[in-house]
Amino acid sequence: MARALLLLLMGTVLGSAARAQALETWRLEVGGVERVALVHVPEGARDPEAAQVPVVLAFHGHGGRAAGFARRFALHREWPEALVVYPQGLPTPGKLTDPEGKLPGWQSSAGVQGDRDLALFDALLERARAEVSVDEDRVHVTGHSNGGGFTYLLLDERAALLASVSPSASAKGRKLAPDAAKAVPVLHAGSPDDELVRWRWQEASLEALKGARECGEGEPWARDARVVCYPAARGADVLLFRHGGGHRHSPDHARLAVQFFQDHPRPAEPPEHLGVYAILEAKCFGCHGPDADPPRAGLRLDLPASYDQRSDRGWLIASRAADAGIIASELFSRLGQGGNPEERMPPRDAEPLTAEERQQLLAWVGSKAPWLDAWPGAEPGPVSLELEGVSRVWDAAAHQAFTDLVAYRGQLVLTFREGESHVGGAGGTIRVLSSPDGATWRSRALLREEGLDLRDPKVSVTPEGDLLVLMGASRYEGTELLGRTSKVARWRPGADADLELTDIRIDSKIAGPVDWLWRLTWIGSTAYGVVYQPEGEVWRQHLVATEDGVEARAVATWDLDRRPSEATLRALPDGSLAALVRREGNAMIGSAPPPFTEWTWEELPLSLGGPELLVLDDGRMLAAGRRSEGEGGWRKRTVLGEVDLAGNWTELVVLPSGGDTSYPGMVLQGSELLVSYYSSHEGKSAIYLARLRLVD
Repeated sequence: MARALLLLLMGTVLGSAARAQALETWRLEVGGVERVALVHVPEGARDPEAAQVPVVLAFHGHGGRAAGFARRFALHREWPEALVVYPQGLPTPGKLTDPEGKLPGWQSSAGVQGDRDLALFDALLERARAEVSVDEDRVHVTGHSNGGGFTYLLLDERAALLASVSPSASAKGRKLAPDAAKAVPVLHAGSPDDELVRWRWQEASLEALKGARECGEGEPWARDARVVCYPAARGADVLLFRHGGGHRHSPDHARLAVQFFQDHPRPAEPPEHLGVYAILEAKCFGCHGPDADPPRAGLRLDLPASYDQRSDRGWLIASRAADAGIIASELFSRLGQGGNPEERMPPRDAEPLTAEERQQLLAWVGSKAPWLDAWPGAEPGPVSLELEGVSRVWDAAAHQAFTDLVAYRGQLVLTFREGESHVGGAGGTIRVLSSPDGATWRSRALLREEGLDLRDPKVSVTPEGDLLVLMGASRYEGTELLGRTSKVARWRPGADADLELTDIRIDSKIAGPVDWLWRLTWIGSTAYGVVYQPEGEVWRQHLVATEDGVEARAVATWDLDRRPSEATLRALPDGSLAALVRREGNAMIGSAPPPFTEWTWEELPLSLGGPELLVLDDGRMLAAGRRSEGEGGWRKRTVLGEVDLAGNWTELVVLPSGGDTSYPGMVLQGSELLVSYYSSHEGKSAIYLARLRLVD
């Protein structure tokens, strides 16, 4: 049985077991009383040059202890890059148990016990800011039972400071979340078998939250199908993890809470002029909106195309040209106090603007009337990328190529092939690196199997939180290819043993002598990928699905010409799948709604080797790969561009590259796009990381 020398890949990424157990004790005086908390401070976080640190506060249940909660819940093991605080409660009367208040717990509502625990939260957050550089957009709270009730209290009283919360086995009471709290996502964990905090009480709390946020029907959470997500029409979503553990704290809650926290930082502040849309909708759309039939003077204030229209007297609204002044804006003139009353906007028969609304619109026009993609119904504009820099990550082997990149538990994980040459032989191995910031990298694993050329690794994160490394395994006699299979290695958190490579088992209905499953994309609890069969004159492709990363069942067969091969699948916001496919001619892009059996295809105007696809939240898509140019395609470049399902391509960036190059991986973190790729333009093949800025 082949084995992979993993070198404790994620054990090192997440910190050693000894470090995970080492918690500091913080002592603070709050309201004249000494308060205590056990704290995990990430390694290197106190360095003045260290990156900003997420913060999680975890509150034990009534009668519990910080030490026990830290041992059982162990959030710091799941998210070692976060500063995790386990505060210790004080004796507190319980509503359901311990009415005399002999056991430690937390205040149940605002104003009781001198708000001692709200003051403790404030003091702990201030202490965290003094110790490390706190990421103010990533302050999270969780708690169990009475601690979960205090989490709900913090949702009401400290919403402006919180990114997301995850209470467990608790009820919120009668008070609905104020408007500020509606912006904070909630993951509630609970059991219908809870013998202490009755399920009907927990359900009532959830219904109150969902009602205040106008949540829709539940749907499986993309991270884990056991969690139901109720999308909110107003504010942030509400998620429910229902388990069968009674009042006990579910051992799965810590991992799910960390995934939830990582996915839900505090949203950015709305753009400065977002309120302008509401004024236009209320006071102007009657004549110049989507329902005006026809719009007066042909002007639609809800469409970006209107914002550079001109009249005989100047710009209708405002020009965004650098040399255009507001004096040329007809709207500016009509909004002013002077001028012809017959031309004043809104007209006399419409509801007038208030003085405050008029000043807000004048200020907006004075800033050249920016059109905001965040406005309701606005179509997003074209993607713009700015290349900020490229760094050389690795060149230790004779040849390194075929990269992939993923964000995993606060780290970047980069994988690629090392070998003697681009193809052939039996010496291909898979190298895995990790980095907290994309600047400093450490080797974590080297995967190999005797007699096989391992190549083209692809990484994904399973719903269980495992890291899955997928790769092709070719067997050669000299330079002659004898056969190929696909293999996978899985790392589970807490596993200390070396990992073994496992053969992917392809559905017998489609299996052939040469099967290559090139990449997996997870949608809920199922991963989808494309098996291609590079043999003979007609190459075949099959869409497959797997729940365990090993057994691949057939879903659909694609009938594309010109030897289609590598394909990347990505989920679109509407629930359909998009596919970017390499061929010997131009690349193809396709899509299909669930169950992904009926596909439509369009041809792109270029070839893309090693295709990578990234879908933005608003549905726009970025593609990357190798573009060939010149007679016979001799000149190679790794490029990025915007694509759509109609087959349109807009090239955005050509990365420093040439010769043997391509096979990028992409990770978007906020507005920063990180792209791994390989290239030989500096003399030998090397692994590079490009940093780009997404500009809207």
